[in-house]
Amino acid sequence: LAEQYPMDFGRSVLFGHSQGGVFTHYAVCHSDRYENQPFAVYIIGSPAFWTPYFTDQADWKDYQTEYGYFDRNQTMNKKLYLTGGADEDQDYAEYYGENDSTLQGLKHLKERLEQHGTEPVCKIYPGNHYMYVPDMLVEFADGVLE
Repeated sequence: LAEQYPMDFGRSVLFGHSQGGVFTHYAVCHSDRYENQPFAVYIIGSPAFWTPYFTDQADWKDYQTEYGYFDRNQTMNKKLYLTGGADEDQDYAEYYGENDSTLQGLKHLKERLEQHGTEPVCKIYPGNHYMYVPDMLVEFADGVLE
């Protein structure tokens, strides 16, 4: 896209929600492996680290160490936003099993990042798994989350 259109990579954002939140986490934790850095900001919304589509992968627990990102790097120079819905854990409770719920996963992700000197913005909105997304996007676009 950048070859065809002017783009400001210093302001570009990758947003993923649910399984997309899992992907966004994966993307930021592997971003150091690539010279091209198309995103300055990553919004990890309601990451479903518990879903069978994810936990069926052989190396799925590597997300708990940010896929070795901090073994390869001292710091993470990306702006991170972690978001979720306050009432969403009840939506998928039957699927969590031994895994963290969505909100527990966000809490533990925030703690792990902070242990490495990364200070993500974390906001839990009223509502269920997807209902908060429009309000979050408006706040982000308005700069309220900064």
